[in-house]
Amino acid sequence: AAIGFFTYKDCLNIFIPGDNYAHLLLFEKGFIEGFNESAHFSAPYFVGLPLLQLLYQLFGMSPACWIITSTFLHIVNAFLIFLIARKLIELFFHKQETVIPFFSALAFLVSPYQTEYVLWVPLCIRGLFHAFVTFAGFYFFILFLSTPSVKKLIVIHFLFLLGIFSYEFTLICPLIYAVLYLLFRMTNKTALSIKHFFTRILSIQLLFIAAFFLACKIWNGHWFWHGGTMGSIAQ
Repeated sequence: AAIGFFTYKDCLNIFIPGDNYAHLLLFEKGFIEGFNESAHFSAPYFVGLPLLQLLYQLFGMSPACWIITSTFLHIVNAFLIFLIARKLIELFFHKQETVIPFFSALAFLVSPYQTEYVLWVPLCIRGLFHAFVTFAGFYFFILFLSTPSVKKLIVIHFLFLLGIFSYEFTLICPLIYAVLYLLFRMTNKTALSIKHFFTRILSIQLLFIAAFFLACKIWNGHWFWHGGTMGSIAQ
């Protein structure tokens, strides 16, 4: 955590305007109206945009509060990478390794490729939140493959649902889940059958994705929306 805050310690006065200010204006009309209207002008980010509004109500236009929040969330995401790497090494190499997971998390923490998401706020706060629920979902899925339980399954699907209504990247997550499952299955690290993987994990994720597409169509008339770039092909 100290490394993360030290990396961005000179950035507390940075404030970069972004497209999401229009959504803040909509929420000024009231939460219900803002919740409804914001989905007409973007994808139905029914989690991401209310989160943006909540932080706006707490912080206003204070750059330091936004940067501290985004930096903290970035640090949490780096810690999740540490947990994922450590668990994979433990399962596949039977070692209680911390050095490789630490440097994996450190590389993510100080990577310049992540700077945009940390500093370009409030535009990218939902991106950091999406990364959090995605990494957490991967971690709980790895735990589920090792020792399946109903609680872990519920957490996985809840995190996936938060992710799909925060950012479209979640659309490719079922593929990542499938790759992880095949890796565990081919190395005999899980007893979960293909049938159970499909019925308990993949089919439910595909159902959530279908709900996202349907919400896109209902709220803004397109089956898929992303910054207006898909307007000509997503009717």
